[in-house]
Amino acid sequence: MVAVGQRLPAAASLQLLPVIALVFLWIFTCNWENVEASIDIANMTALQKHVEFFDRNKDGIITASELFEGYVAIGCDVSFSRTMASSISAGVGPITSPADAPLPHLSVYIEYIHKAMHGSDTGALDAEGRSASEGEWGLIYKLASDNEGFLHKDSVKGIYDGKVFYKLEEQRMSSRSDI
Repeated sequence: MVAVGQRLPAAASLQLLPVIALVFLWIFTCNWENVEASIDIANMTALQKHVEFFDRNKDGIITASELFEGYVAIGCDVSFSRTMASSISAGVGPITSPADAPLPHLSVYIEYIHKAMHGSDTGALDAEGRSASEGEWGLIYKLASDNEGFLHKDSVKGIYDGKVFYKLEEQRMSSRSDI
C-alpha cells in the first residue's frame, strides 16, 4: 500500500504506461464519424431547439469542436469560445450521453438534453421568481442588444428557441462581408 504523498514504485508506474497508451490509442482510432443520434427536428422541445444551433453538422450530436465553432459564429472571442466549449462538453456531455455512446462521453446528445436541465431551464423564471442564468443573459445582452443598449423582444424570445443564435451568426457574417 502506498501512503498519501508517496510515489509509486518505478515498476508500478511502468506498468501503467501500456494501459495509458492503449486508452489513448483507442480514443484516437475510434470511428467517430459513424456515430449518429436520432432527433426528430419537427418535434423538438424548446430546450432542444435552444441547443440545436450548435449542432453544426445536424447529426444530433454536439461535439466540443462544434460548440467552439458555434460560439465563434455568434461573435464570441476565441478564448471564451474555447472555455465554454470545454466546460459544456465536460459538464453536459456525460449527462446527455446514452449508455452505448463511445467513450469519452464529451459530446452533447440533443435527444437527451433534458437530462441536463437546471432550475432556470423550466421557463423564463425559476421557482423563486428569478430570471434565468445571469451568465447566459449577460452574453445574449452583450451580443444581441442594439447600438442604444436595448435588447428587443424578438431577441429575448429567440433565446428560448435558438433563433437568436442564427440571427447573431447572420449579422456577424453580413458585417464581415461589408468590410
